[in-house]
Amino acid sequence: MSDLGAAKPKILELFAQDLSGKNDLQTKIDLYLAKQRLTVRDELNLALLRNRLRFLDPRLPREIPLTPDSLWNYWIDHSEEQQQLWSERDEIMDYLASPEEGSESTNRHKLRMLELIAADNLTFLAYYPVVKDIYRKGRGRPSTRGLVAVRALQLKWDRNELTWKQITKEVCDCSKRDHEEFCRESIRQSVIKLQRLLAKCKR
Repeated sequence: MSDLGAAKPKILELFAQDLSGKNDLQTKIDLYLAKQRLTVRDELNLALLRNRLRFLDPRLPREIPLTPDSLWNYWIDHSEEQQQLWSERDEIMDYLASPEEGSESTNRHKLRMLELIAADNLTFLAYYPVVKDIYRKGRGRPSTRGLVAVRALQLKWDRNELTWKQITKEVCDCSKRDHEEFCRESIRQSVIKLQRLLAKCKR
C-alpha cells in the first residue's frame, strides 16, 4: 500500500465507508457467537468476518484514535501483517466458494476493475493490490478439495463414530467406484488442514 500515495484521498474515502460499517460487522459476529452450535460453514463465515474486523480495527496505540488516516498509516507500516490477513482471507474463501462461484466472482472483479481504469484512475490505484492478486491467479481447473474437506469435517462433527473409509465414501468426488487409501488419506489431510485454519482464526 505504500506505493499508492497518489490514491490516498480515495483510499481514505473507502476506509471511511468501511469504518462506518464496523458496528454492523461486529453485530454479525455476535450473532454467530450466540448460536448454540456452529456448523463448519458457520465457523468459516465467522472467521471471514473476524478477518475483516482485524483489518478495520488493528492494534493501534491507545493514544491514537481509529480514523481512516490512522488506518492508512498503520497498514503502510505493517504491510507484512496485511499480506498475512489477505492470505488468510483467501484461504478461508477457498473453503466457502464453489469453483463455479469462485470463477464467477473473479470474472466480475476483473470486469469491474477494467471499468475503473477508464472511469476513475485513483479508485483503480486504491484497489491495485487486489487487482494484481486477481490477475496473478492461475487459470487451471478450480479445485473442489476445500468443499470436500468442509463436508468431511461436518460429518466428523455430526457422527464422530464414522471411520475415514466411511467418510470418504460419502464425500469423495473422484470418479472411481472404489475409493483407495490415497483418497482416504487425501481427505484426512485436507480435514486436518481445515482444522488448523479454524484453530488459527480463533486466536
